[in-house]
Amino acid sequence: MTDENGQNALHALAAYGNSAAAMEALLTRMPPSALTATSTAGITPLFLAARSVTKGAREQALLLLEKTPKESLGARNVHGANLLHSVATSAQGLDLAQYLAAVHGECLVQQDVQGRTPLHRAVAHGKPETVLTLMGASPPAVLSMCDSDGWCPLELALFRGRLITMFASRPDIAMEKLIELSIEYGVLEKKEWKMTTPLHGALSRAKGSIAQISRLPQAKEWALVPCPTTGLLPTHYIACQWNLGRRLELATIADTITPACLTTPVVGSKETVLHLCLVYRNDQLAAELLDAYERYLDVDASDNEGDTAFVAGLKQGSARPRPVLSRVLQMSKTDCPLTVRQWRELREEVDMGLLLEICERYPRNFFHTIAEEDWLDGLTPLHCACRTLKKGNSFEPCDDVDLYQQQLQHLLPSLPHWFVAVKDHRGYTPIHTAVSNGNLPAVEVLLDIPGAEEAVMEVV
Repeated sequence: MTDENGQNALHALAAYGNSAAAMEALLTRMPPSALTATSTAGITPLFLAARSVTKGAREQALLLLEKTPKESLGARNVHGANLLHSVATSAQGLDLAQYLAAVHGECLVQQDVQGRTPLHRAVAHGKPETVLTLMGASPPAVLSMCDSDGWCPLELALFRGRLITMFASRPDIAMEKLIELSIEYGVLEKKEWKMTTPLHGALSRAKGSIAQISRLPQAKEWALVPCPTTGLLPTHYIACQWNLGRRLELATIADTITPACLTTPVVGSKETVLHLCLVYRNDQLAAELLDAYERYLDVDASDNEGDTAFVAGLKQGSARPRPVLSRVLQMSKTDCPLTVRQWRELREEVDMGLLLEICERYPRNFFHTIAEEDWLDGLTPLHCACRTLKKGNSFEPCDDVDLYQQQLQHLLPSLPHWFVAVKDHRGYTPIHTAVSNGNLPAVEVLLDIPGAEEAVMEVV
């Protein structure tokens, strides 16, 4: 007797039961044909037992495997999957996989309707022990076989599979072995990579494989291949990540880095590696790049918005001063690191030390021009410098008042003296701004400027 899905009592016990003893008792009461009976989906009881997650499922599956005739082990369901496909995705599949690989080797190379072999399935579902077993038993040709999407097992592991993200017992060993065998049997030389290269995959997901991949002869060639969807080179991938682990990745692929990797911008946005480091606040990596590859980096290169790496980094703001921005500014060969438009957008983001450096770089008539044309809200560099006395844009008070006053005194020669009387949108002069923010050290410096006394008498 079967249900509407064509499943008999053995199917039901295999799927939901948890006792090998109950299974054995049922087998004595059913005809031998019940073992090989298929449901409307082409599934035998052994299929269901192999992927069951109930307690005792492993013992039930081993019992059914022992009782099922060997000639029936090659049965395939309506999706073209054989028993080994089902075993490759199950939690208790290792014992079954070892047995099936030994007694029914043709299962190893059979593909389902998606074109996937059992090895593809094990890689995609993150089963490292099963992957090791299948690689040891499969012929070399399996490593080059592609599914209907064009993915070979290595490509699937690097870009889609869960082999390198699951908390399994030996994911690193399985991944290393997969790469090792793929190299040995020439998969890397023959393969036209569907998405990007193995180097991209290692940097984006399979981090434990970076060293192995970067030592390959093709690695330098892969380092110049942009991702078709994001336009990113491998070095761009590293720059976009802020975590400290990326420093290790940069050191690992150092042999593959060429001047072209550092100067080639992202396709579309024209952002360089330095742009991305500063935009994603990966300042430590930016400093290391400047140390190691300064002569190759063009700090004045502009992205699609016309922003240099310095401006792009400045736009991100910061809770504290960023020394790497100061270093990039010093390396710039332009007289005006910020355009008028950029200054108006970013003046609130500039800390005192950086403000001083910017103003020293500008021609003296630059601020005259801005003030005469239109200050928008009237917020001059002097207003910015006289805000609350603090470290950068943080809320921590500056503990070096003398340094602050020295910086402010150095800033003044770069600005027209009449800036002391320019009013912002609230009607505040720089002295009003300093007083309202309790910045008394700034007031002391400003009172020595010609015209300051008149500014003090101004009524807001």
